[in-house]
Amino acid sequence: MGGVMVTTNPMNPDNDFRNVYINASSQSISAVVEGSDLPYQFLYNTVEGGGRTMSLGSQKRDLSTAEKKDLENLSIVGRMLQSHFSEDYSFSTPADIEWAIGDGKIYILQLRPYTV
Repeated sequence: MGGVMVTTNPMNPDNDFRNVYINASSQSISAVVEGSDLPYQFLYNTVEGGGRTMSLGSQKRDLSTAEKKDLENLSIVGRMLQSHFSEDYSFSTPADIEWAIGDGKIYILQLRPYTV
C-alpha cells in the first residue's frame, strides 16, 4: 500500500492544524502520484486521535482495520517529519510526503514542503 500524505487538511489548510490528509492505494502507488486512479482518501486527527474515510475513490472495498491502523501510525510519522523539517521545528510548514507500507514497515519515499 502507498500514496501521498499532506500534513494538513488541504480543504481547510489555514484553520485545520489537527488533521493529516492521506491518499492511498493498495493497487498502484504510482497511480496515486500520477493522478490516474482515484485513491482512498482519509483524514486522521493527530491531536485528539481517530480518523475517517472520506472516499473510497475507485476502490471496491474499504481498508481493513489493520490497514487503517497502519495509516494512523503513518499520520503520526508525518507529523514528526513535518516538525523535524520545518525551519522553526514547529508544525507551521505542512509537508507533502510520498510513502509506502509493506511488511509492517513504513517507508518514506519523498518529502517536500506542501504548497497550495
